[in-house]
Amino acid sequence: MNIAKIILRQIKTIRFNPKTAFLLVILLLILGLGLNSAFIPNQLWAQPSQCNHDHHDENHENHPAEHKEHDPRHELEHDDHEHAPMIDASHANDQCDLEHNHAPGKTAAATVCSGEAVHMSPAETKQFGIVVEKAAAGHLDIKTRARGEVRLNRDRMAQIVPKVSGTVKEIYCTLGDSVEKGEIMAIIESQELADAKTGYLSALKHLELARTSFKREQKLRRRRINSEQEYLSAKKDLAEAEITLSSNQQRLIFLGLAPADLKQLSSDPMTMLTRLVVRSPFSGNVINKNIVLGEALDGTTPIFTVADLDSVWIDLDLYLDNAGKINQGDRVTIPIPGTEESIDAVIDYVAPLLDPQTRTTKARMIIDNHNRNLRPGSFITAEITTGKVEASIVVEENMIQDVDGHKCVFIKDEHGFESRPVTLGASDGNRVEITSGFHPGELIVTRNSFRLKAALETGVGSGCSSPGHVH
Repeated sequence: MNIAKIILRQIKTIRFNPKTAFLLVILLLILGLGLNSAFIPNQLWAQPSQCNHDHHDENHENHPAEHKEHDPRHELEHDDHEHAPMIDASHANDQCDLEHNHAPGKTAAATVCSGEAVHMSPAETKQFGIVVEKAAAGHLDIKTRARGEVRLNRDRMAQIVPKVSGTVKEIYCTLGDSVEKGEIMAIIESQELADAKTGYLSALKHLELARTSFKREQKLRRRRINSEQEYLSAKKDLAEAEITLSSNQQRLIFLGLAPADLKQLSSDPMTMLTRLVVRSPFSGNVINKNIVLGEALDGTTPIFTVADLDSVWIDLDLYLDNAGKINQGDRVTIPIPGTEESIDAVIDYVAPLLDPQTRTTKARMIIDNHNRNLRPGSFITAEITTGKVEASIVVEENMIQDVDGHKCVFIKDEHGFESRPVTLGASDGNRVEITSGFHPGELIVTRNSFRLKAALETGVGSGCSSPGHVH
């Protein structure tokens, strides 16, 4: 500023014309601009762009009028700003990034890598349902699967076949009905049955006469009034009458009459001689019906099929590689078709022969089916327990997670929750043996370990850090 004052004093002493004055004014303007540039620090031109972008945009929006005015000095300042040293600006950007990354309440996400730990506060652990327990030994049931079919229990099934020729007179049940033991199912009229009943009644009368005659001859013989020959003849007639009655009785039983029916046969009216009452042999369900009213029967046609559905068979098909492992008494778990329930059973029978067509053998189970969950004809897949394996460490299969292509479990140590690669052994479908990777007694995550895997994969929040980092 002292230089400018000296120049002004010298100008006052000089005489100059208008042309000289104009040149002098131009010179002073140039000199003034040069002095301004010299006194403004370069650092002011190199402000960090990243930090001031928002502020610059804000000023631009709030003062549009100022930007419309075009000041030559502003252009010169802008020129100098573009040529300011880039080192200062880069350093300012680094400072800005550092401030953003370490702002209160924010944590930089760590890179996911092997050996990372997931840190959670006790409150977060409880919130996400993370459960930690000590790894322990156990045993596994070795199981094999086999397909099979639910079948009728043929030991509890009957085909009802009238053994006399005749005509269907009455029908009391139909397909699907539930019947009790001894319940009347149909009435059949038969001349053949009438002849058999007549023969039985005749034999019964003949036996009564023979028994009376024998008693009379026996008394006379004791008094020695009759001869030995007469006594023996009466005894012979009694024996023949007993045999004839027994023969007729067995014939009626064969034709379908019950012993109780025989006892009241002599008191029944003659019109009942032709009637055959068809009864259910046991309690069950009518699964087949082959008669209609008025149908003529020849004595060989099944008219009903009754089955006890409270008991069913399950026949499993066993291939050669499994047949040798399965024995009578092995435990079996059978899923109920159409539900999430299952039932437990044991092998009751293993066939000694192979089916020549399928090259399989049969293993059979007799299943209680009072609740009717199993329907004959449906297919099932059963799990057969063939043995046990004692293991030093056993965990639930849902605790195993895939991390970076490895089977891992999560353990808790001084670093937090860490993924640990392990080697798996035998499995029973729900639990699995761990043969190497960690030792009994270490703390292992037994529930909701998938949440820890998700934290490792995303690497966000308070969750993840490399070993040695503290959040």
